[in-house]
Formats: sequence, C-alpha cells, structure tokens
Amino acid sequence: MTFSWKLVGRADCLGAAAKARECLARAGGSPRAAGELAVVVAELAYNAIRHAGGGECVLEVSRGEWSVTVRDEGPGFPPNVLADCGRTDGVQPRIGLGSGLACARRFAGSLAIENLEPTGARVIARKQHLERGAT
Repeated sequence: MTFSWKLVGRADCLGAAAKARECLARAGGSPRAAGELAVVVAELAYNAIRHAGGGECVLEVSRGEWSVTVRDEGPGFPPNVLADCGRTDGVQPRIGLGSGLACARRFAGSLAIENLEPTGARVIARKQHLERGAT
C-alpha cells in the first residue's frame, strides 16, 4: 500500500499519523509497531511544516516493512544534523539531531536525511520484519 499527503498544517501531520497507524495494523503490524510508525510520521511531517512551511509525505507499507519519505522545499539541514544522523558508532546523537529526528531514528530501523539541490530536504525512515504481535 502506498499513500501520499501534502503537508500544509498541523492537522495534516495528525491525519497522516492516524492513517499510517491504520495501514500498518491492516498489514499485520502489532499495535506497538503501528504506534511507533504513527510517531515517526507525525514527527517527520511536523518538522517539514515547522522548518520548511510544508512538504509531502509518502508512506509505503507492505507485509514485512514500512517506509516513510518526507520531502520539503525548505533551507535544508545544517551540517551538524547531517553528521548526527549518519552516526553508526553507537553513540547517542548530539543535540543537533533534535528530539523529533532522534525519536524517528530510534523507532525506525534506518533513517537517512539529505539536502536536495537547489533547496529542500528529504528524510527517509524504514523498518523491516514486522509481524503481528512483535514489538
């Protein structure tokens, strides 16, 4: 299943999060996994609205995985945030990552952020191996 939303205001964040929760539950995800996905969608969508004035959210859900891509036309991420997101050394991100991105990173199996040319940013969060009842 693939869904996309234009992100203009806070209500769009909440609507996208609710739809994400519903989609994952229908695909066999546990209630906890569906709740975590809803938080990821809400956080990424809100960041696009807060920092870029809006954007687009695309959710892909299948039996064994989900992917959330949020794209905006804002100023992009500063270098310290890009560096924090790419850490693989097990060290907790510094303050630059921000609480919303840090939360999304924790709930997703992977989180990638990139600046786009000439303006804008894209954030992709993914998680695999979802099964009913799994946490």
